[in-house]
Amino acid sequence: MRVLQHRGIIAPGLLALVALVAGCHGTNAPLLDGGVPLRSAYVFVCAWGQEGAQNGNFMSVQGIAVAADGSVYTVDTELNRIQKFDSNGNFIRKWGSTGDGDGQFGYTQGVAVGPAGNVYVTDGPNDRVQKFDSNGNFLMKWGTPGDNPGQFTWPHGIEVTDRGNVYVTDTYKHAVQEFDTNGNFVRMFGGIAPGPGQLNVPLDIVAKSLDDVQILQLGEKHVQVFTKAGIYKTEWGEHDFVGGDGLLVSPEGICSDTEQNVYVVDEGAQCVQKFDQDGNFITRWGDDGSGEGEFDRPADVAVDTNGNVYVADTANHRVQKFHPLVF
Repeated sequence: MRVLQHRGIIAPGLLALVALVAGCHGTNAPLLDGGVPLRSAYVFVCAWGQEGAQNGNFMSVQGIAVAADGSVYTVDTELNRIQKFDSNGNFIRKWGSTGDGDGQFGYTQGVAVGPAGNVYVTDGPNDRVQKFDSNGNFLMKWGTPGDNPGQFTWPHGIEVTDRGNVYVTDTYKHAVQEFDTNGNFVRMFGGIAPGPGQLNVPLDIVAKSLDDVQILQLGEKHVQVFTKAGIYKTEWGEHDFVGGDGLLVSPEGICSDTEQNVYVVDEGAQCVQKFDQDGNFITRWGDDGSGEGEFDRPADVAVDTNGNVYVADTANHRVQKFHPLVF
């Protein structure tokens, strides 16, 4: 295990603190790899999964969410299934298959967990959202193909707030739709057109623990910020073809922690970046590869109540877990 760093130097006296971070599955204590930022660093804890269809493995893990009890839910787009793990990566159960029946998926990408522990999953080509209990039992569904409120044209990202409201990015309608916890339509905002407040292929969304709704999209500014009522506020996340501190190349997933920080996973830059909720850069980690703390086309990110960060490392067919160190 090692400390993932961006800049700065770690003091030798902090080695004992680093060694206290336990890995899952008996992983050894982390080793330093250069310096770490004095504000924050992330320690690689463990990874689980490999290419395959067996329990605990992945073909194309593209969505990830963490429940309040620490359970980790993943979406495998190629296998059209949900897998549930404990916070150490131990397999618990799976459900889902390819199709359009209850509990089946056409091409699922987004997953979120509500305050009651229910699991919500977007189902792109079937233009619907499905809701399950924490054991994978089908509860309900909503949505049909179309342009009207409550209908979808490829739902992708999904978020459930602490109050149970459900936000869905409606990709090719270039909009976000809000529903109550039972799928009743509340409002829709966005729409395709140049300028602030309009959305260009919205990919993912975050609202939990934040004062507002932040939407990840394609464009020169990758994050647009709205009030919970859908009123445009601002935008941040400058696009760049190379990447760098606070610059985004091809971001795919976004989430927040209990301290109102926002995390963006960038498929193009092979990294995770951390911002405050106003879009001010805090730190970043990751590189291209298959080693600890390296990524190959990461597609989503989630944070648990202890600040542990989980990354869907898609082309490496695994999930990686990181633990924060704050100095």
